[in-house]
Amino acid sequence: MTLEEVCNKIQRPINSIIQSECRTKIRSIEVGLRILIENQKIELLDNARLEVATELGAMVKQCYRIYDVVDEWQDSWNFMWGGGLMEVLTPDEKSQYRKFPYETVDYDQYKQQPDFYDKELPHLSFIINEMILLKYASELDNLESWYTERKKKSRIGLSDEKVDDRFSSSKLTKSDKPFEEKFDDVQMELLTNCINEAHLFKISITADILNKFFACKLDTPLHSENNRRIAYFFYSLKIRNYITEEWKAVIENNNLILAPEKEGYLKSSNLSSAQENPPRNHEIIDKYINQLKRH
Repeated sequence: MTLEEVCNKIQRPINSIIQSECRTKIRSIEVGLRILIENQKIELLDNARLEVATELGAMVKQCYRIYDVVDEWQDSWNFMWGGGLMEVLTPDEKSQYRKFPYETVDYDQYKQQPDFYDKELPHLSFIINEMILLKYASELDNLESWYTERKKKSRIGLSDEKVDDRFSSSKLTKSDKPFEEKFDDVQMELLTNCINEAHLFKISITADILNKFFACKLDTPLHSENNRRIAYFFYSLKIRNYITEEWKAVIENNNLILAPEKEGYLKSSNLSSAQENPPRNHEIIDKYINQLKRH
């Protein structure tokens, strides 16, 4: 098996570890924001960002050659090979990766001892920890943006119930923009191209159809080609704060997407179970969504 093939096999369990660890970290912050008083909430976010900055700063000094590669590819789920990580390893380190039995990577083992695999997979715990922290920092940015918006809404008299809908998986805020998206025409074209190239639905769509989708005013529901890709697409938009936290409920409550094979519409549970790991060809989705911030 080639080094590229081994890296791609190792990538999936590593992505699961990163997602699970990052989700745990951000969930603890969300809980704090929900129960603390105002000044404590600000302190909580400030302290979290300071901790991340301090730890990342120490990692630069520890191994800058690895740090720089991971930092550059933090938005990718294919960084083990596609990010050029192998290019900065020594020949002996590459050989160790090539010979490693990739199927033995286990999340429970990592949780128990993060550096367990480092002897056979040099720098692995460093790589995973850096990626967790970088994605966590990005999530903190999203939370800070949400929190700032929350304070603005509070000042103009919105009720606490409406302001805190972000934490409710069962509620769906009624508004003119159910997905709470703010895409301009260029971004909408990018997303349309992304959806068609990644084959999210059984038909190709237009920007007009996508606008109607986000407005929950489709003439007919779209037919899923692959639930995992759909979930990854919308999850990727959500974690970058482009759409509402409640996107799954919006899709379910408005009957926007038909299931790929069996009869019926996609439910939140279908999309939740499908977003845990990046699907095949997720690089296409990553590519387009990373372009959104440039417009």
